[in-house]
Amino acid sequence: MEQTITVTLNGKEVIATQGESILDIARRAHVYIPTLCHNDALEPYAACRMCLVEIEQRGRTRLVTSCNYYPDDGLIINTDTERVVSTRNVILELLMARASGNREIEKLADRLGVGETRFKKIGDDCILCGMCVRAC
Repeated sequence: MEQTITVTLNGKEVIATQGESILDIARRAHVYIPTLCHNDALEPYAACRMCLVEIEQRGRTRLVTSCNYYPDDGLIINTDTERVVSTRNVILELLMARASGNREIEKLADRLGVGETRFKKIGDDCILCGMCVRAC
């Protein structure tokens, strides 16, 4: 029998199954968390870091990758705090500098409202997500 837990996701209580990732819980609750390296057919890898969320435990907060973090009962999860948004934007700017012509990066930048990168452009297509290696 599956054990259920209750987490607070963006201020709303959500019932989840023990062993379910924050990303899976959020998707089921129709809460958008951006990802680039996640694929349901592969083990979570957290290489791109785009799925960052802020969790609160015992009054302390920290950022974690939602694709490979499996919460315990009572965890408080926020997906859109100022800290999360600004950190994601910097990560996205770094990815834009590395792979400036990458279509997926451009679509994500449009969706998140990140226009330009302040970092020097490298012009590679690879964002080092590891998906191709893990798939093979």
